[in-house]
Amino acid sequence: DRAVGFGLKGVPLSETGELGYLGIAGNNTTDDQDVIGFLQPQREQFLEYDLTRLIYNLAHPKKKVVGLVSGLPIDADPLKKYKPWAVIEQMKQFFEIRSMGLEPKITDDIDVLMIVHPIGLTEKSLYDIDQFVLRGGKTIVFVDPYAEEGTRSNQAMRLPPDQGSDLDELFKGWGINYTTEKVMGDLGSAQRVSAGVDSLGKPIITDYVAWVTMRPERMAKDDVITGELSLINMASAGFFSKKKDAPITLEPLISSSEASAPVAAKDVRFQPDPSKILKTFKPLGKSMIIAARVGGKMNSAYPKGPSKKVLEARAKADKEGALEDKKPAKVYPHVKVAKEDVNMIIVADTDI
Repeated sequence: DRAVGFGLKGVPLSETGELGYLGIAGNNTTDDQDVIGFLQPQREQFLEYDLTRLIYNLAHPKKKVVGLVSGLPIDADPLKKYKPWAVIEQMKQFFEIRSMGLEPKITDDIDVLMIVHPIGLTEKSLYDIDQFVLRGGKTIVFVDPYAEEGTRSNQAMRLPPDQGSDLDELFKGWGINYTTEKVMGDLGSAQRVSAGVDSLGKPIITDYVAWVTMRPERMAKDDVITGELSLINMASAGFFSKKKDAPITLEPLISSSEASAPVAAKDVRFQPDPSKILKTFKPLGKSMIIAARVGGKMNSAYPKGPSKKVLEARAKADKEGALEDKKPAKVYPHVKVAKEDVNMIIVADTDI
């Protein structure tokens, strides 16, 4: 009864329906509780992580704050009658989601900065993101050479089709190669699609190399994020690589098969022809990185410090804050090189 009360998951022990429980429940002095619903053998390698998470959550019951910077309407907008994407609804069960638009005020209480499809960020915003990462702020970035869901949102608002997102200046300074001009094509992971009909009226079924299904062999098995995932669908994703001599590490989380090659982004935008793309597709014989953990002593994308434009924007923001009886934003000394290894995840798709 106590196991059920805690929410542990029962497993059938016999044909009579008798259930057995093997989980862990914990509580703290303020009646917060957290559980590991069932100790699954296949998750054995992450048991230490799960226990640490459970204890940490009970010791720090206040919800973590996720600062959301998004160029896509993924959170609710009562005025425009948008509903939040399912991922945001699920995240709100565990975190405080703070939507910050495209001009984020990154305060000290932000635990994780989540950047999705960054379009039109100001130089001050880019500088603030750069410094947050170098000071050790945990960050996850989703960019996309062609956000298909974003294009559907644009159509609803009668805007031009999506042309991709980038953190161009930051990526270059950090030592990460990425482009919005190419998408990742993967024949080894391609989805089968219907591409219209032929001259005889028969349906054309073909592999669409820009739409891929990633299975366990394409994901990092030893990482807690991807270790238990079995299938991920991606559409018109990009790819990353590390710049030569960059002082960072790029640990792949999701990678393509070796039957991969770049495809011009213009060929998948508007009205793509999957069979035509397949005819001209030539695999390069090497895997491409679609999502990765970034670590190492990263260099700032602003080695000379904040520009005059950034300083002026900061002064303006402080002045506006004073008029609203708000304290000016805390100013940290410029970080030229990260003192500790940075902690960032980058993903080259927003349709994931």
